[in-house]
Amino acid sequence: MVSGTILHNVGFFSASRAQIQDAERNRRKRCAASAAAKRRGENVKVEKCHPIDMLHEDEHGQYWSYHRFEYGKNKEGYWTGFRMLDRMSDVLDMFTVLHPEHKPVGLFDWSSCHDCMEVGAPSVKRMNLGVGGVRNGEELAPMDPVTILEDTPNLPAGTVQHLVFRRGDDPPFHSPHLKPAQYVGKLKGMRQILWERGLLVKGMSKTGGSGEKQDTSKSMEHVLGEQDFKEVDSSLVLLLMQRHGVACLMLPKYHCECNPIEPVWGRAKDWTRKNCKYSLECLRKNVPLSFRSEKDRQAVSVVQGYCKKAYTHALMYRETRVQGPEGKKTY
Repeated sequence: MVSGTILHNVGFFSASRAQIQDAERNRRKRCAASAAAKRRGENVKVEKCHPIDMLHEDEHGQYWSYHRFEYGKNKEGYWTGFRMLDRMSDVLDMFTVLHPEHKPVGLFDWSSCHDCMEVGAPSVKRMNLGVGGVRNGEELAPMDPVTILEDTPNLPAGTVQHLVFRRGDDPPFHSPHLKPAQYVGKLKGMRQILWERGLLVKGMSKTGGSGEKQDTSKSMEHVLGEQDFKEVDSSLVLLLMQRHGVACLMLPKYHCECNPIEPVWGRAKDWTRKNCKYSLECLRKNVPLSFRSEKDRQAVSVVQGYCKKAYTHALMYRETRVQGPEGKKTY
């Protein structure tokens, strides 16, 4: 399989070994800065430094914005969200060296890798109403603190709210009889978090009812999901883009026509199939060749056409305000 990134109206792009070394130096500086911020007590994630090794190197020593991966138990393992993030981080650092005057805007679809959450990332989807809980046979994992960005009745903007009961905390307000061993180290749950903010009102339930009788103002999921506090429900790819100081746009679900890289993959597969000798060695050779900027493959004019068509689809949806079931929020 191949995971890759194209530039709008350009296609796949590459860098020399010297440029990759510059990108690695920039990465080391950024990682050191995040570690220093953590030591100062800031609520940040420390970025782990690793070499740039998720870019395809061709026979000329050029490093390309895609990664070829042979998956399987007895090969390179399986493609995961964390592998995708490592590759995307390599691409962003390479882009910064190639185009220091520009800030990219990333477009991503909602594949399982792009939507995966960081370990410890705050998420309404992974909370119960009460303390702790079990999902799929496993106890709900602790979540990182959040920084509230807008004033709430009880907690002002800038307050760091812990989502896990710590040693010395009072028991949950709705279960004051619990002993410390029964709640310390466990998730607070939606009811407790809303209560601490002063947002819990009488009659609230998890969903606020169903069907025509549903009242979202009484839905704990909805109220907490709409709260403007840092990092809640942020996917790993969004956090990565924020760390690099660039924008990230998630494309509408179920609309691959809005993603310009989809026809690029299709054209690459078509060329590979037409030039296939039905051997693994031929496949390994031809897959990188299918991404070349040639007239019968990924010529710049071809990629420009794909980008324009994807933009036209997105513009039509925006102008006509079309909204299907994918437009409904699920927390």
